[in-house]
Amino acid sequence: MNNNYNKTINALVTEFEAMSERGVLSVMNDRSYLLLIDYYIKEEIWDRAFEVLEHALNHNSYSAEFYIKKAQLLSKIKKYDEALLVLDQAQSYSPGELEISLTRAEIFINLGNLEEAFYILDELKESEIPQVLSNVYVLESLIFKQQNNYEPIFFNLKSALELNTRNEQAIDLFWTTIEGSKRYNSGRAVFEELIDQDPYSHLFWYYYGHTLSYLGDYFEAIDAYEYAFIIEPDFEPAYKEFAELCFELKAYYRALSCCQEYLERFEVDSDFLTLTGQCHQKLEQFDEARHFFHKALQLDPMNDELLFHLGECYSVAEKWAKSIRYYRKAIDIEDKREEYFAAIAEAYKANHQYDKAEAAFLEAIAIAPEIANYWLYYSGFLLEIDRGMEALDVLNEAEDQAMGNEILYGKIACLFCLGRRSEALFWLAETIDENFDSHPVLFDFLPELAEDQEVLNVIANYM
Repeated sequence: MNNNYNKTINALVTEFEAMSERGVLSVMNDRSYLLLIDYYIKEEIWDRAFEVLEHALNHNSYSAEFYIKKAQLLSKIKKYDEALLVLDQAQSYSPGELEISLTRAEIFINLGNLEEAFYILDELKESEIPQVLSNVYVLESLIFKQQNNYEPIFFNLKSALELNTRNEQAIDLFWTTIEGSKRYNSGRAVFEELIDQDPYSHLFWYYYGHTLSYLGDYFEAIDAYEYAFIIEPDFEPAYKEFAELCFELKAYYRALSCCQEYLERFEVDSDFLTLTGQCHQKLEQFDEARHFFHKALQLDPMNDELLFHLGECYSVAEKWAKSIRYYRKAIDIEDKREEYFAAIAEAYKANHQYDKAEAAFLEAIAIAPEIANYWLYYSGFLLEIDRGMEALDVLNEAEDQAMGNEILYGKIACLFCLGRRSEALFWLAETIDENFDSHPVLFDFLPELAEDQEVLNVIANYM
């Protein structure tokens, strides 16, 4: 597909649907009919596809090509007996047409008549036309799948693609086979061979990107996805994979550039608006982030994650009333996300609404008691409002329920706050010997300890 194709098909669809609504259908040329039929089949708009087919056959009732299309369409909606009858009509107009035999074999496979299908395919193997042989290998792979004989499928589809690198059914099935069998290393090698054979196949680059991603070669995968949409600028899925993988790898500028290109080229999409906002948020461009989150919210007002991100942006700006409002909306939609409650608790705390903050912290803990951070957030809050003994009790309870040595450092911070300095220093020496990596939690609780010489000496002695 290219931009000219898209313009052509869009114009044809607009013209045909306008004529259909008026009830007056003008005669089109065969190519226009076929483009429309293929478009509606791809979009699974079956009634329109049949409408175009009937109109085409009314004006060209001796065209085997249109009868084949009709049979293929009937097969897609599982009307196999009707499809076979239509193929008989097609064969009466073009007895030697190989596409009729291929379509008949595929229908027999769908009906479970595998012997009849194999017989037809064996005859077709005498053809010297690469495209026909490619389709024969594809159909054989479907037979093997029905027989639960998976080993030959990989090699059949490889052969199909070597014969016809533009066989889209073969490449889709090949990727499904790789994914199902976990043969990513073998798949990688085959895609590299196929790309050498046809370096301008955007689908090869796209599925090569999938393969690399599964193998953990993420930056190579990003490049593969980028090649896919450079070759085919209207191939939406490649933009999505590229942008999301860049975001996961914290390559925010690359992800943002891709999102911007997508939004310029395609219809406005809530997911891409959200991802664009998240990129700006990660880059600390919070005004821009809010702009895109609000635009996305217009398209998807019940998206709790969008509302949560807006709450985060307003929290950074210390606009607590607004952040609380958006966190509250997110929670009203999804009330089982502990991070939502922890975020609104922090906003309530900053806004001096301590009772509400405490209730929200407790809700976060109730949802995810195994996560140490929420116990630490709550105990830190209690320390800030001079309830040090309660903070220590909370962390004693947390030891029985949560994972992580961070809780021990939280308890030590509480001991310092309560004036139990010698006890705190003793447990610091014991704890740091067992788990050094978590000691920064101590300074998160009490930043002033970073300048406490005795504390620094304990840490220095360990190091």
